[in-house]
Amino acid sequence: MVVGVNEFVSPEPPLEGLLRVDPKVGERQRRRLRALRRRRDEARVRASLARLAEAAGGAENTMPVFIECAESYATLGEMCDLLRGVWGEQKESLTF
Repeated sequence: MVVGVNEFVSPEPPLEGLLRVDPKVGERQRRRLRALRRRRDEARVRASLARLAEAAGGAENTMPVFIECAESYATLGEMCDLLRGVWGEQKESLTF
């Protein structure tokens, strides 16, 4: 028995028109990100991310610091990684 093939098959037709992203788009974005990281001021990025860590660890409004990070060309991934380091990551708790 294979669920969805010969058992518990949906009466609905399969979805059509789903977005398919060309793999070339991902490669182009990776090249752009590498170029951005080469030309940005790393000291400014590190300083703005340090300010974000400080603000996230306290009671300060983080929005102005997020703007500062973005203006220094810190990436969204860098900001999110930093926040995961400060606050941790939510884990779903399983309850039976």
